[in-house]
Amino acid sequence: MLFETLSDYLHGSLSYSLGFIFLGLVTHKVVSCFLPMKNGVVQSPYAEDGLFSDMIIPSRCLKWGRSRYFRGKVTSISNPPRSKKWRPMLVFANKSSGSNQGAVILEQCRKYLNPVQVHDLNEKGPKPTLDLCCLLPDTRFFILVCGGDGTVNWILSQLDQLRLKLQPQLAVLPLGTGNDLSISLGWGASFDEFDSVENYLAEIRFGSPVTIDRWNIKIVPTRARLLSLRNQLKVFSMTNYFSVGCDALIALNFHRQRQRKPRLFSARSLNKLVYFSYGALDVLENHCQNLHMNIDVWLDGKKLHLPPLECLLFLNISSWGGGCQIWNNSLNTDTWKMSDSGDGKIEVVGAASSFHLAQIQVNLSEPYRFGQAREVILIVKNRIPVQSDGEPWEQDPCRIDMRCSTKVTLLAKASKISDESDDILQLETN
Repeated sequence: MLFETLSDYLHGSLSYSLGFIFLGLVTHKVVSCFLPMKNGVVQSPYAEDGLFSDMIIPSRCLKWGRSRYFRGKVTSISNPPRSKKWRPMLVFANKSSGSNQGAVILEQCRKYLNPVQVHDLNEKGPKPTLDLCCLLPDTRFFILVCGGDGTVNWILSQLDQLRLKLQPQLAVLPLGTGNDLSISLGWGASFDEFDSVENYLAEIRFGSPVTIDRWNIKIVPTRARLLSLRNQLKVFSMTNYFSVGCDALIALNFHRQRQRKPRLFSARSLNKLVYFSYGALDVLENHCQNLHMNIDVWLDGKKLHLPPLECLLFLNISSWGGGCQIWNNSLNTDTWKMSDSGDGKIEVVGAASSFHLAQIQVNLSEPYRFGQAREVILIVKNRIPVQSDGEPWEQDPCRIDMRCSTKVTLLAKASKISDESDDILQLETN
């Protein structure tokens, strides 16, 4: 009798009680992993009055969607700080970038900023977090992009679509392979264990705004093929450089191998080694031989007479190939002007081979300098490798038009501006 009573109790009210207790614990655990609830039920992991209070969007200002317990989309930002020094910061990184340094950077940024301001690009695209800029149209945001040149160009392309009243000022924390934009802005070629995220955030306050051109590139196929997607019209923006030939081929081989075996490409030093090996291989194979016979180029309406080439580069910034000042090095200033990323002109240079490119990178040779132009027309006669800002592909015969379309404001490191001023003063003195 006693056994039956105990059995009924265990299968009756006690089981329901245990079930509700278990459900409550799980619910509390899930809620505490997402956004803090109102009235301080779950405490924020960051200090809103801390070191970066002038960059934080306070939680009290955020109004969320209908979801009561889970993080939804921020629908409005009300009563933001009125201090003139208040400049909210948005951070974008991929947790798998830079030997998984991205995960560490995201974790550290969430300690200094409101987690809603820190975005993992590995989970979803940047637009949901960039939309915060639309909620404060009269506030100029800071944006820190932790990644390579391709990631920066992705964020800039998304910002172009928002058409903001006040364009954010963007800084770069280098986690890619080349990081040429970061180098040209003075933020360095890499981020390692000796660098501090806290220092990066602090230095952004003192960064100097720099205007950089964005180039519109339109690719129109010249041999239409029915039901062929690769021959459709293609339009996109370029920030750093566009290239055809062996430079693009090396990037394409690297890209394909990384897609096949992504785990092998987790370290920047290893990535550079693989890049070097593909470059050395092309020195022997010369896949892009006679490139000059497969393309025609017009600069501001004037056709170029090209020598034998295997590579042609169109440069918007001074740095290429991981820090090489390919246009400015050994430049004859009586013939050419120094490159300026905000003058509405693009520098056009060429190389005879992959070996010539390697010599240029170590200052043992100079490139072919063809000119500085506001408009470029490139006719591709046969299938060749091309790349834009580190994103390579094989291009069928087409016409490629390049024109400066917009300008963006990026942040250069304060010491970078000082160094450039010293260099200019030294040139004038000489």
